[in-house]
Amino acid sequence: MAPEATYGVRLVNGPSPSEGRVEILYNGQWNTICDNYWNLEEAQVVCRQLGYSTDNVVARSFAYYGQGSGPIQQVQCSGWEYTLASCTLTSGYACGHYEDAGVRCGSDIFTTFDPFPWPTITTGAGIYNVRLVDGPSPREGRVEISYNGQWNTICDDTWNLEEAQVVCRQLGYDTDNVVAWSSAYYGQGSGPIQQVQCSGWEYTLDQCTLSSGDSICGHYEDAGVRCGTSGASPRVIGSMSFVGVSLFLLTIIAIVAVVFVCSQQKISPSAAMGMQQLTTLTTNPAPQPASTTPMPAPVCVDVPV
Repeated sequence: MAPEATYGVRLVNGPSPSEGRVEILYNGQWNTICDNYWNLEEAQVVCRQLGYSTDNVVARSFAYYGQGSGPIQQVQCSGWEYTLASCTLTSGYACGHYEDAGVRCGSDIFTTFDPFPWPTITTGAGIYNVRLVDGPSPREGRVEISYNGQWNTICDDTWNLEEAQVVCRQLGYDTDNVVAWSSAYYGQGSGPIQQVQCSGWEYTLDQCTLSSGDSICGHYEDAGVRCGTSGASPRVIGSMSFVGVSLFLLTIIAIVAVVFVCSQQKISPSAAMGMQQLTTLTTNPAPQPASTTPMPAPVCVDVPV
């Protein structure tokens, strides 16, 4: 698998959201993990990626949480990685589902800084994993979020295309041709119910308004979604955002530096032109011929008046 790829990850068949059989989404299909290289290091990376504590992590083997189905992957990590995309993944063609790996993560749920976050959402002090349940493919199903150690469904009272697009965007799916389903289209869930309202531009549900829907909604109103077929890459989106912010900050630093040096001096016309060029950003700069001569920095000089 290419190192720049991104993989959705979930824990299946566990007694709580923080433990279960480990599965990753690859090529539109959920894959299990072979336990041949499955140790504490790999288990900690999975827990860290999902937003759980890496203290008291237990790596399970021999299909402890039951056997899965479909393709099998092998993963090798050092233990410091934030996501499985930073580990080495290979096909587990020599493995069987009786070797499916599992994990029990620490009970604490926390927020970690990651400039390229995986699809988890943050609201206040808690992190909510998002999943699509009971759909015919990984990109569609009943929408559920994990809150206070329990999976919550979404009420369809305020469920529209805008909210559905945010869920698909957060999970790394295409937001074109999204369908927002209502009235428990993918079957009724269980447990608490949340309401969500978005504008449609948000990247994750934590940027939307969430509130309890227990008092006014029933599970016959559970919301669902069918996302677009193409997989978007949260890592690429994050990288472009990071580059844009970096360019902006560098421009501000350059302006401050020039102003500081020149604050008590008069500036020559040529230097002023250099400053203008330095502080101008273009979205599509024209290609420049290669040159070994460095561009001179703007210089403040005294001029006669």
